[in-house]
Amino acid sequence: LSLYNVTVALIYIVALAGIYFSVRAYMERPATGWKKTALGVGGVILLAAILGVIVVSNLETIEAYRYRTLLRSVDREVQDAETLEEKIARLRELGHIPSLAVGIVVDDELVWAQGFGEQPDLDTVYNVGSISKPVMATAILQLHERGLLDLDSDLDEYLPFSLRHPDYPDTPITARMLLTHQSGLAHYTPQYHWYTKSDELLKWLSDKRGWEIGETHRDVPFGAFLEGYLTPGGPYYTSDAWRFEPGTQQGYSTPGYDLLGYLVEEVSGQPLDEYLRDNIYGPLGMSRSGQSVSDSPERQAVPYERMFGVLAQTNVETPLWDRTRFGGGGLRTTAPDLAQFLIAHMNEGESNGYQLLQPETVELMHDRAVAGGGDFMMAGSGLGWSLYDDVPREMWGKMIDLRGMQGHGGADYGYRASMNFVQEDEGAYGYVMIADVSLLSEELDFAWYLAIDKGIEALLLQEGSERLGQASSE
Repeated sequence: LSLYNVTVALIYIVALAGIYFSVRAYMERPATGWKKTALGVGGVILLAAILGVIVVSNLETIEAYRYRTLLRSVDREVQDAETLEEKIARLRELGHIPSLAVGIVVDDELVWAQGFGEQPDLDTVYNVGSISKPVMATAILQLHERGLLDLDSDLDEYLPFSLRHPDYPDTPITARMLLTHQSGLAHYTPQYHWYTKSDELLKWLSDKRGWEIGETHRDVPFGAFLEGYLTPGGPYYTSDAWRFEPGTQQGYSTPGYDLLGYLVEEVSGQPLDEYLRDNIYGPLGMSRSGQSVSDSPERQAVPYERMFGVLAQTNVETPLWDRTRFGGGGLRTTAPDLAQFLIAHMNEGESNGYQLLQPETVELMHDRAVAGGGDFMMAGSGLGWSLYDDVPREMWGKMIDLRGMQGHGGADYGYRASMNFVQEDEGAYGYVMIADVSLLSEELDFAWYLAIDKGIEALLLQEGSERLGQASSE
């Protein structure tokens, strides 16, 4: 018994006693008129007070019970289904996901893929958000392999402006720091959001979510915007653009990866979309991948934002929109295309007969460079690469087993995605999962995340493991 629990128990006893004596006095004949009314009102107030204390003091317990009940209910629903397709279809329905595309990779082959929902065609293109980051890390490491970029050199050697944290002007910032989210650059600020999101999306956020949108400055070239955004006294500067001393901590930063995209352009001498098409998408056979809705407007998945509640059916359509800068997000791709990129990372850099990266570079990218990472069950991160726990964890009665997987996830307005694989002694298996609904304009509902996202992920991982076992025994 803790002091807290004893205190709450005493409050309950006192409040109940007060209600008892108030009701008793109310029922006695001498109490009439205003006295009787006052006693009755007092009893109601005391009852409301005790109920309030009970609810407030047990919010975590109530929330945990709600999560546990929901997760068990979802598990029962899925157990009634027989095939993998039926189970995923049921989870999609329970999660009110308009469209979903998934695939399973075993060793160097996409062994199964299927679309579900409103747009079941595997040619449908989705925005996969931060899965753009391992793509950008791959491009940076290609330039490193070619001797064009040193990961540990001061980026002032490559950029047309000086990149310095204003509070630590003597500390150089390197590509490796950007890759590991240790540059000191912050995540989104309002100014950065306005610059990198399209007018269509900003109008939607203003109309539907009540955002106050400032000047976008989108007529300014990205390099000039970055210089003015990151440099004290610059026309777009905000002190919120910077956080800790570079190299001392880790703090997730999409602007840092957009800067890496700009770095690719400066070092390679090519526009970023052209470089990625020539060096990643084209050679891997990712023919439906790009950065713009205009690349394939007829095949785009319609994006939705979840606006209210647990497993609520309130999906509000957002406009099709593009990021104005690429690197930290904005990749538009299909499940089969994304699987080809994953296959390369599962097979020492080779996919579709193309050596995307040398084996030692893949190892460098995947090795843990930083412990932890703050994401769900993360064990650490490499260079644009996430590493997860290999020890199952129980949450609200549900076992979550990420099997020591590695890869990356992504989310953007209207979309969610994940891409991971598990390395075993006999081979590797992995999955890709893309959906056209997100919760970025609301606080993430963790029950929904565990029941649906992690539920589908668990099914794909289990099927991949079984198929690897079957292939190894043949």
